[in-house]
Amino acid sequence: MSLEIEPFVETKDIIFKGDDPLYFKDDLKRKYYNFYFSYGRHFKPRNIFEIGVRTGYTAYFLLLGSKAEKFRGIDLETYKVNSSQLAIGLIRKVCEDSSVAIGDSHKLTALDEAYDLVHIDGDHSYDGKVQDLELAFGSLSPDGVIVVDDYNPNLGIEVKRATDDFAKKHDLKVTVLPTFTGHALLQR
Repeated sequence: MSLEIEPFVETKDIIFKGDDPLYFKDDLKRKYYNFYFSYGRHFKPRNIFEIGVRTGYTAYFLLLGSKAEKFRGIDLETYKVNSSQLAIGLIRKVCEDSSVAIGDSHKLTALDEAYDLVHIDGDHSYDGKVQDLELAFGSLSPDGVIVVDDYNPNLGIEVKRATDDFAKKHDLKVTVLPTFTGHALLQR
């Protein structure tokens, strides 16, 4: 896979004033959001599903890069009250057909359709990550890709262990990318 990573994306126009200072760090422009933009540009998904939307920054850059026609997401909204409203306002700037449900991804048995790209940044426990991976894999289009965030053992070994075990069980190719938090791309 010849994935060309955009070296930098500008975030100052999308980060909500008063949000976590972490989101204003220059590192995120070069080692995180630029990767999402690049995934969108490289994989060109027509539709995207995200588990763990928070305030919508990663979705925004995926959609900006891909120009996908449809976005669906789910979030527990534990990060910030009304974060899903902030997210949908931002996401609809780049994809009109978008929605974010407030809820638990573990209560879903399937997604509403096959998705070309599923981004997972939800439950970080081993069992929770496996559940989200099963949900994503069961609704992945034939050429689709799963992006797993926080695939960095320094942030907790469970995400990496669950992702590796899942990929081995389903004979998926894993591409590890050195983002700010670590990403694993899973493909058939």
